[in-house]
Amino acid sequence: MSVTLNFKRFFSLIISIIFFTNCTSTKYVVSDVTKYHDMSRVIEDKTFTVKSKNLESGETLAFENYSGIIVDYLENIGWKKSSEPGGNEDYIVVLNWFVDGPISDVSSRSSNFNYSFRYGNPYGFGYGVGYPYDSRTKTRQLYSRNVEIIIYNAESYKSDNPGRLFESSASSLGSNAQINAVMPFIIESIFQDFPGVSGQTKTVRVDIPAGSQAVQTGGYSYNRAK
Repeated sequence: MSVTLNFKRFFSLIISIIFFTNCTSTKYVVSDVTKYHDMSRVIEDKTFTVKSKNLESGETLAFENYSGIIVDYLENIGWKKSSEPGGNEDYIVVLNWFVDGPISDVSSRSSNFNYSFRYGNPYGFGYGVGYPYDSRTKTRQLYSRNVEIIIYNAESYKSDNPGRLFESSASSLGSNAQINAVMPFIIESIFQDFPGVSGQTKTVRVDIPAGSQAVQTGGYSYNRAK
């Protein structure tokens, strides 16, 4: 009897540890980020204005929120937001975003081996082995949340061939089609190690602080945020 009780306590402890670890693990957003630029280094004391083609779709309030995030990053590297947009700023920063999908993500898992614990037999406890196990297929609907940031030389911005100083695109897959919750983290992935290596695509992970709306939407495989 004591062996059976001890095994029950041990099994309950293992289940509790697994549950607690899953609940408290860090959530994060993963983005594939590609950058191209003509910047050997960051030149400080430059002025800029942030614009977006998304304003044509009436997303003014969303743009104000997102552009504020970009302004913070650029001012941290020594640039300054122009007090008179359309005046004598050095750069025009263009932000665009869109969501593609849904796309079907099909995954399968099979195993040729399984094991199980049991208790209550004449010896108090035991284990069993089975062969084969099973095969499972899971289908999810995923969305691609895409962000593009391009920095133009202001002098050539309105010309037929505006000069680009920096361009970057970031794409993050998730089961939530609403981009607003993860937008700050996708933008952060672009500005990590700014300007970065030109012509390189990197997978960037950005941790989500506890209490963020992105955490509240839930997570999906590999602990990524929806």
